[in-house]
Amino acid sequence: VMGRASVSGSPRSYFRKILTPGEAEHLHGISGKVPFKMAPLPFIVEKITALYPGFGITPKSYARIEQKTDGHNWHVDTGDMGHMPWCRLSASIGLSRPDEYSGGEFQFYEPFEEIASHFCDAIIYTSAEVHRVLPHDGCRKVLLVFLGEKDGE
Repeated sequence: VMGRASVSGSPRSYFRKILTPGEAEHLHGISGKVPFKMAPLPFIVEKITALYPGFGITPKSYARIEQKTDGHNWHVDTGDMGHMPWCRLSASIGLSRPDEYSGGEFQFYEPFEEIASHFCDAIIYTSAEVHRVLPHDGCRKVLLVFLGEKDGE
């Protein structure tokens, strides 16, 4: 089941159960960049690009599995510091069960929205949306997917 909300002219989507718990557990054991050809990434990218047909895997696109206990301050994925100006669409997929950590809430700035846990679910958003992740205790891992415009970089 998926939901899509138009927020401040920028769509945010939530794709519920984009992963099975078994797939999340398998990915949970990995850290760092992962190839787009590794299962279940082709399925995930297909579902995301079905919602956003103008976006896809470009030469600079990448996916990574991250556990960052100090979180992320307010930022945009298009590169506050010029590090990802090509990025146009982002997704965060929860790999950790809610009882494995405390904190780590994902927040959008305007309008404010907070997602406490998104185990096996994808939060999909345009990369210019200001967001952050609060610090956490325990093991909170996410799969991050960064895509570009099909005709872009």
